[in-house]
Amino acid sequence: MSGIRLRQVEPGRWRLDGSLTLAGVADLAAGSAPCAPAGEVAELDLGGVDHFSSAAVALLLQWREQLLQAGGRLRLHNCPDALRRIAAFSNVDGLLGLSEG
Repeated sequence: MSGIRLRQVEPGRWRLDGSLTLAGVADLAAGSAPCAPAGEVAELDLGGVDHFSSAAVALLLQWREQLLQAGGRLRLHNCPDALRRIAAFSNVDGLLGLSEG
């Protein structure tokens, strides 16, 4: 087990806790993902994540794409500077909504 956990805290609101490294991404990619009805937003709180890797950015992009295909959107909250730096370096910060302040 990787030590990362995704849980729904209320309808449309999700929280990640733990270390989002390559092992954690593999566990999450094989399991559940945040979801939202068409036209709605899935709010994802990253405040409980204590470590990010570039694999985390790939997972967030995958979840974003899944939601878009289902007619929803992904909004990230409490994004640590480490995630912002990785996303900016990878030139995907705009896709993840991280370039907006």
